[in-house]
Amino acid sequence: MENLKDTRDQLVDCLEKLLCSVMSDEDPEIFVDRVAEDYLMTLVREAHIPIRYLSSLRDDVRTEVLDLLRIRSYGFSSLKEFLMSRADSSRRSSA
Repeated sequence: MENLKDTRDQLVDCLEKLLCSVMSDEDPEIFVDRVAEDYLMTLVREAHIPIRYLSSLRDDVRTEVLDLLRIRSYGFSSLKEFLMSRADSSRRSSA
């Protein structure tokens, strides 16, 4: 069970890292794919996941990323609106 928590924490970290660099016009589906791919590459390097399992694992990771984004975007009418607000706030904080 501890290993599962560590894995989810890594996914959350990956999501947070990429949320900091999200573009305001980025398509939410592309963003979810980007997070999933980044996380999967981390898993392949650290956990030695065989390539033949990546396709089914990719679907599971995408679903998990969507769930995390839905939790994070509570109060926004869409994921696109949430991503746009994140992009706007990260631009303001770096100015």
